[in-house]
Amino acid sequence: MGIDLKYFNASSSDCFGDSKNRHTENSEIKPVSPYGMSKSTTNLIVKSYRESYGIFACSGILSNHEYYFRNSFFIT
Repeated sequence: MGIDLKYFNASSSDCFGDSKNRHTENSEIKPVSPYGMSKSTTNLIVKSYRESYGIFACSGILSNHEYYFRNSFFIT
């Protein structure tokens, strides 16, 4: 059918658990809640589809606005 598909998965920093350290996409996945586990699983599914079917699919790991490392000029 020739559909140009692009998929974005909104993920969460809850994938990393309760750590107070800075995280990157290479940090250890260590969820401690059902929500973090579901977001971690979804990241793996998106990766699997991207690699298996060659589609444009990515996950953005988003953090809470009240994150520990936000800049001092961030206004809530």
